[in-house]
Amino acid sequence: MKNQTYPTDLTNRQWNCIKDLIPPAKTGGCPRTVDPRQVINAIFSVVVGGIQ
Repeated sequence: MKNQTYPTDLTNRQWNCIKDLIPPAKTGGCPRTVDPRQVINAIFSVVVGGIQ
């Protein structure tokens, strides 16, 4: 499934600048099921566009 893109989504260049700042998943817990980039994009979408 291809994700829909929004104007607030990070570009590849922006993502490459911040991806190392996101801590890795902890061992022993459940594996991550959502891509951290998608989470950041969702946060930016709400911050910039608000919930209208």
